[in-house]
Amino acid sequence: MGDIVLIGSSIFELWYNYDKAFPGRKARNLAIGGTTTRDWLDETLRPLLRKEKPGEIILYVGSNDILVHEEEEIKNNLLAVRNSIFTYDPRIGFAYFSIIKAPGKRGQWDKIERINSWFRDSLKRGDFFYDTDRVFFINGRLREDYFLEDLTHHPPEAYDALVDDVTGRLTDWLDQRESQRDRQNPV
Repeated sequence: MGDIVLIGSSIFELWYNYDKAFPGRKARNLAIGGTTTRDWLDETLRPLLRKEKPGEIILYVGSNDILVHEEEEIKNNLLAVRNSIFTYDPRIGFAYFSIIKAPGKRGQWDKIERINSWFRDSLKRGDFFYDTDRVFFINGRLREDYFLEDLTHHPPEAYDALVDDVTGRLTDWLDQRESQRDRQNPV
């Protein structure tokens, strides 16, 4: 199996220090700003999977859908992306970072919460779900300082906090995956 590959929209594309979240592992960031869940369906995803042959896919997508697509379409597309990866190669690990409740989408937070909750519950055993609220909310209050003037994207200190919070969780998940692979493929 190959490296860790990050895909999704600008939140990942702009993640300047993503490699620090994967200490001792090779990770590549292939996220594309402005993409929606539709953009990561088979026509984009399949060629990427064939070319990159990832061991794990880390996905952040859906925030660009919130204002323009219905909830059910977003859910169906997220599931289709996950299923497409699994159908292509069931050995690929799948991780999803929940849609961030950005200030610019405040009127859509309930929709975001429903989608995040539904997708977390829809994932398969062994998948990894990261709740971005862990970083962007403290005691139930949004960290406004973790957003730029566009009310969507993040300054470096928000990405630093993300790395600080997610690294141990990702490391545990990746270690479990490696251990499972070793058990399935003894030398």
